[in-house]
Amino acid sequence: LGGRDDRGPIFPIGDVDPRLPVQEQVLGVMHDGVTVAFPELDARVTLSRGGAVEFGGVTVVLDAGALRAVSASGEAITTHQAFWFAWSQFNSGTEVWAPG
Repeated sequence: LGGRDDRGPIFPIGDVDPRLPVQEQVLGVMHDGVTVAFPELDARVTLSRGGAVEFGGVTVVLDAGALRAVSASGEAITTHQAFWFAWSQFNSGTEVWAPG
């Protein structure tokens, strides 16, 4: 983003879900009735240490440097990368994965 948002969002964002910082990058997933946000940095650190990133039948893997989500059967799941404030406002009932 070339530093555009370094001091916060450039427009009003409304009510903020306090579970994560507003500009935390998340990998958002909606699959089989589960809506979950995976904080990108936590997921990358967990995967780099050999840990598992899983929630509600969704597994996040590292693929050529990018995060990718797959189902229990190994099929690719559509994801959306977003700032937390945006994902949480459009998906107010979302769960948040956290490293265990």
